[in-house]
Amino acid sequence: GKATALRRVSLAAFFSLLRVGNVTETTMISLAPRLLPVLNSMLSDDDESTRELVCRSLAIIVKVAACCLGKDSTQEICLSVTKCLEDDADCVRVAACTALATFLVAGPEIHVRGEVLKHVVEELQMHSKDPTVGDAVNAVLMENVPRAAE
Repeated sequence: GKATALRRVSLAAFFSLLRVGNVTETTMISLAPRLLPVLNSMLSDDDESTRELVCRSLAIIVKVAACCLGKDSTQEICLSVTKCLEDDADCVRVAACTALATFLVAGPEIHVRGEVLKHVVEELQMHSKDPTVGDAVNAVLMENVPRAAE
């Protein structure tokens, strides 16, 4: 209904701002505590384009403001994004790979290590032979996991 359409349009506008670099680290620091739980809840939205945009937005947020993300919320969101590897929509699964790559690059800074890192790597490895997203998964594994493990 109207609420779904409003959420989708709002998310698309927010993603557009992120994508063109109009959201600074300072702005993200003030937005993150309220924004991250909302984005995390939207990862289970019924609409695949919403889930895809959330994954793509999270990738940019982590790039822009990794230093301001709290340990608990970051780990929770990282695990939620990992669940998107199981999504029915390939576009969501590929977007999840993009987001996970960013989480892994910023891993130590945002507390993606230990058991969380192990779980993410195991999930990625499980999907590495998938004919539709295997290339994206393998790129994340080869390019980002060695850096995250350092």
